[in-house]
Amino acid sequence: MTHDFADSKAVESGTGVLVGLVVAPPTQGSRVATVDISGLETKARVVAGLDVIPGDVVLVSRFGSSRWVISIIAAGNSPPTGSVVSVGGGDATVRIDGRDYETEIVPNLSVSVNDVVLVQRRGNKRWTTAVVVSSGPAPGDPAEEQPKKSVGDSSPNPKSTVRTGILTCKPIQTSTYRNGKWRNDGNPVNAFDTFQGRFRSSSFGRQTGCAFYGKRPRNVSGATVTKVTVRLKRLRAGNFAGRRPRFRLVNQNSRPSGAPTLEGSAIKGPSLKVGQSTTFTLPDSWGQALVDGDSGGIAMQINSDSPYIALAGRNSLSTAWTLNIYWKRG
Repeated sequence: MTHDFADSKAVESGTGVLVGLVVAPPTQGSRVATVDISGLETKARVVAGLDVIPGDVVLVSRFGSSRWVISIIAAGNSPPTGSVVSVGGGDATVRIDGRDYETEIVPNLSVSVNDVVLVQRRGNKRWTTAVVVSSGPAPGDPAEEQPKKSVGDSSPNPKSTVRTGILTCKPIQTSTYRNGKWRNDGNPVNAFDTFQGRFRSSSFGRQTGCAFYGKRPRNVSGATVTKVTVRLKRLRAGNFAGRRPRFRLVNQNSRPSGAPTLEGSAIKGPSLKVGQSTTFTLPDSWGQALVDGDSGGIAMQINSDSPYIALAGRNSLSTAWTLNIYWKRG
């Protein structure tokens, strides 16, 4: 494959080669793709003549402060298999090589948690198309919940089976509320980065950043939450040193026209330096409130100007504010 001269020079001058997974391809008129390298998403310029799509495994070369996608190791359009970690609303979350993917289940296919399934991709969308290895009856199957005793069976009732799973919930909106309105001065209002505090005691006022999760947490309604985590990344705003956001639950599951309704007590988030990412464990009770429908989102808010912090929203990071809700039944 041939590349233009500038691209070749960039590759030749690289100071190291890494393996990454394409998360988002270049948009029309652009040659910059989003690539996941060891769990961190970064921007990388694709050399001329190379066409990448999400799911491609690629080689990434560093050139100074820039990164370049120089070749495809494995095409992402070959159908992989994975294990189902949650099912609901016609969708399935499938874990493939340690990474969770949101898929749509093809019509008339019955899928259960722990099934091994075939996942196929069309463009940026993934479909669960077949069950390779079945784990048995689906969670909530009445035949499994209430086993029938055979005639003359005097043995005690069998012990109920405890079922577990993980429901992945990406926010449907991330937004920041300031001075009586939702900010729209940068990213789109429903994909805005999330802020707390006030910028250097400016006249703009204090801010409340929110992530709203819609109805997806209700897909496991009735289950008991055993753990809940959230994916966070700190952006460049305020002091570069480690700073902690303060989190509150939000009543609404989508962005209201006015101020968000905050609930319960605040908790301290993780200490993050600018550019750092982490997976932070929230209280189990917060996950339960989301699953039960008592709360619909999470906010970062503090009743003072400092610390002034920005965390990535949907427009800056595809995994921003993504929840993993660990649950059990039985």
